[in-house]
Amino acid sequence: MSSNYRSILNVQGSAFSNVNSFSFDGVDDYIESSNVWSVLDNATSWSISFWIYPTSTATRYFMRLPNTRQLTFLYRGASNQEIVDLSIATSSYYARSSIGSVPPNQWTHVVWTWDGSQTRYNRYKLYINGVSDLGSQNGSTVSQMGTSTNLQVGRFATNTAFLGNLDEIAFWNNYIISEAEASEIYNLGVPTNLNDFSTAPSSWIRMGENATWSTEWTMTDEISSDTYLSFNMVEANRTTDVPT
Repeated sequence: MSSNYRSILNVQGSAFSNVNSFSFDGVDDYIESSNVWSVLDNATSWSISFWIYPTSTATRYFMRLPNTRQLTFLYRGASNQEIVDLSIATSSYYARSSIGSVPPNQWTHVVWTWDGSQTRYNRYKLYINGVSDLGSQNGSTVSQMGTSTNLQVGRFATNTAFLGNLDEIAFWNNYIISEAEASEIYNLGVPTNLNDFSTAPSSWIRMGENATWSTEWTMTDEISSDTYLSFNMVEANRTTDVPT
């Protein structure tokens, strides 16, 4: 399908432009909420959507939500993996995409959902580029999220940082995205205006849009009142490399 046709498909609802993402150097770049991030506090279900462009085959953390039910986001880029490995509360409660589903040096769209009302091995769903892709999992005994501190994008505390780009990170509190909706958000590889989605997200971090540069990047959330600050990053970390 031509890019022109995909662009036509994307001109629906209100005007929308996605021209920026943030790149991370794999050393010490990261973005953190400037206040306590409470979007998923006490949620009994949630959905998360994001675009990822890894440029390293190493295992790299790329996002973390410290919480009494911590969320951890990990990319495994070895040739026999190329997966996202996502966990809640403990690394034992994980959901992983299928082998080869998230290759390096290209954009991939991920939706991860969790429903604490389901039985342990039915709580996770994972969609890669709009298609169900739960390669393996170990379920979860967690039934409700706790309270959070600060959302970190690009690293897990001081551990191995992410090398690559991230874009259009969104969270839904107490809403489960279906496969059809994941496909709608994926939109044949072109990000869409989530304000036009049937249920708007609780938080939407545009990763470049709504950002201003001084001595660091300051970014505002599209939906919530949260703001985010960059650390160890330069102005050039905001790039025009985006999913198209």
